This record gives sequence, structure tokens and C-alpha cells, in this order.
Amino acid sequence: MKPELYAIMRDILLSIAMRTKNVKVGRTCLLRVATLYKHQKKLLAVLLAFSLLNVTSEPLDGQTTRPYGRIQFVSSFPDYRVRIVELNGDYRVRIIHSTAYHEGLWEIVNRFADYRIQLVETGEDFTVEFIK
Repeated sequence: MKPELYAIMRDILLSIAMRTKNVKVGRTCLLRVATLYKHQKKLLAVLLAFSLLNVTSEPLDGQTTRPYGRIQFVSSFPDYRVRIVELNGDYRVRIIHSTAYHEGLWEIVNRFADYRIQLVETGEDFTVEFIK
């Protein structure tokens, strides 16, 4: 492969890794960049060390991110505590039965979830309004 293509692939993957709010996607992109430079040991070591950092999925302004994708409802050890409301929720969510790739779409699963949600009456992280 030509060096220009390596540079373009590296820039795209690094851009995705730095801008994504999903930690798994960011780490995957960084590891793919590292494989592009497997012959350059110093860069590989730096990228692998960066990808193994404990990066949170919280934005810098302190607001919680909008969970989307595969959602599991749990009674303990949740990622987010959510209260369901009829109107004026913090987030509007649609339950779907296929793969959810965008914010506002939840696919309910029993295992292998992207986010674990606990439904509560008080002390919520945010409120959710379900739409059809």
C-alpha cells in the first residue's frame, strides 16, 4: 500500500478515535492505527498506551451522554439511572427490534448490552420520553 494511503487511513482512524463518545470504538480505531505502524515500535507503544487509558464516555461539559444501541434493564449496578416520563423528557427514545446505530434508538437485550439502565422513580441521571 502507498504511504499516502497509510497517512489518510491513520488520519481518519485518529479522527474517529478522538471524537467518538463510545470508548470501544475509540480503542478499536487506535489499535488499527497501531497495526498500520507496527514497524515503528515507538509509535505503537504510545498508541497502545493511550488506548488502554481509562477514558470515560462523558463529554467535557459534564453532561451525560445519550445512551443508544443495545440496552439492558437491570436492578443493580447500572450505567445510568433513568426515570420514564410522559412529556418533556430530557431525551426522546424509540424502542426498535433491529440494530440501533443512532442516538434516540434503543434495542432492548438481555445480555451483551452497550448500556445498563436502571428504571427509578427518584434520583435519576436523566428522564426519558418513549416515542412511537
